[in-house]
This record gives sequence, structure tokens and C-alpha cells, in this order.
Amino acid sequence: MNMLLEAKVEMKDVGEASFVVLVVALTFVVTIIWAKWNKRKRSGK
Repeated sequence: MNMLLEAKVEMKDVGEASFVVLVVALTFVVTIIWAKWNKRKRSGK
């Protein structure tokens, strides 16, 4: 039953890791949207 104890410790690491992944993914998506919007604005002139 030692696996349960290890799983609890890992859940904290997984939570922190998934939070970092979420922030990176959001930054990536925002960068793509901003680049597309910027290109459209420039070609509109």
C-alpha cells in the first residue's frame, strides 16, 4: 500500500507541472493570435 503514499506526493508535482504547461500553452496561443491579428492589421493599411 506504499503506492498510495507515493501517488499523493506525485499528485502535487503533477499539479504544478500541469499548471506550468497550461501557462506555456496559453502564452503560445496568445502569441499566435497576436501575430495573426498584427499581420491582418498591417495588410489592411
